[in-house]
Amino acid sequence: MTTTLPRADALPPALHPLAGRARAAVEIALMLGGVAGWAAVLHHEVGGDGADRAAALSALVRHGELVNNPYSLIGPLFAAPLLAIDDRLLAYYNMIIFVLGAVAAYLALRRQVAPELLRTAGLVLAGASVAAPAVANFYGEMFTLVGLGLGMTGAVAGTRAARLIGWSAAVLGAANSIAALPALALTVAVWAVLRRRWRYAVPLVAAVALVLLESLVRRAGADPYAGTNHIARTVMPYSGRGGFSYPVFFGVLAILFSFGKGLVWYFPGLLLPAWHRLADPLRQAYRLWLVQLLAFVLLYAGWWSWYGGLYWGPRFFVLGILPASVALAAALRDEAASLRANLATLAVTLLSCWVATAAVVFPELPTTCTDNYYQLEFLCHFTPEFSALWHPFVAGARPRTGQYLVLAYEVVVFGWLVAPLLRRITAQVRDHRPTAAALTRGWRW
Repeated sequence: MTTTLPRADALPPALHPLAGRARAAVEIALMLGGVAGWAAVLHHEVGGDGADRAAALSALVRHGELVNNPYSLIGPLFAAPLLAIDDRLLAYYNMIIFVLGAVAAYLALRRQVAPELLRTAGLVLAGASVAAPAVANFYGEMFTLVGLGLGMTGAVAGTRAARLIGWSAAVLGAANSIAALPALALTVAVWAVLRRRWRYAVPLVAAVALVLLESLVRRAGADPYAGTNHIARTVMPYSGRGGFSYPVFFGVLAILFSFGKGLVWYFPGLLLPAWHRLADPLRQAYRLWLVQLLAFVLLYAGWWSWYGGLYWGPRFFVLGILPASVALAAALRDEAASLRANLATLAVTLLSCWVATAAVVFPELPTTCTDNYYQLEFLCHFTPEFSALWHPFVAGARPRTGQYLVLAYEVVVFGWLVAPLLRRITAQVRDHRPTAAALTRGWRW
């Protein structure tokens, strides 16, 4: 006889002791608390290549000039209203679009996916993910995540309007970074095969056309990266080179497993099986997110700077927080999971909450990363002692006054997420507890 497990997003809210509106109110309050922590505690700045993006936007909006630099203006153009109000608001742009994108995704899915699962996923995004570094600067990866990633929730939704908005967002998100075009191409290919429709090639054509048009208008086809990189030569065997000079095999290993940048450490939710726990359309979005993440991994595995430069965590793969968060949320709500699966979910939740905590409370990277012009930078990528996740324990770092509130918040989030899980684990351990006779059976002097 085959037993069919209930899907995590089909479970009734009454399975939780604080069902209904009270539970929803608490979870919404916790999500808002996470966003408030990002706004109040994070050091928001317009630095690195974010400064180049901001300068190009300012030159266009205020002087009508097109600055030739390697970074797309598509994402920054949507920040023009903030620039018109106050330059300093650009540092909050990525946080604003991330929150708006998450709300839009909720609205696209709320009639087809249980709101309890969506709220849990939202809480994981706000309080148990590595979103903080991406929302604290004017870099371009968050716009790509919102467009290409969250746009998929609309693209797979039931209404025609949602699909149009979702695919349009995906086009803009991919065109914002030429490195995202392969991810969009693979997404389009998978979706076209599943739907047996040639028309899904249109988003890819539109994104490529936008990239070519911007390149023609701003750069007249010239290489925007020419002469922009002075790459340090270190003891690492493939250092000092540019372009796609890193061996793909080692790149994949480093992207997935390195202690300082590895996806298994920063997106541990990816380790949890989620396919059988999700129903359409969220399952379809989850599949497309994994396809996109795979494309990014394969592309950047050969890039000389696969680690994303001086950045807390894996910069180029921030889109991974979407499938990781949904997988963790589904596992937390899976009432039919085995004891082993529940213990794995508990471990992943603990690590996810620590990642979110460290990203806000200990955002400084070890100075070893930059000493003597990056000669020892590899230690920060590959060794646990210098990893951004574990170095605070080695260095004896202490939170500042306001950051203790973040620690308290993370404790509350962790407790809220795992309380039902711990009850299930306790019941399962009690049911499977061996008797004294069973423990002593078979023993002889």
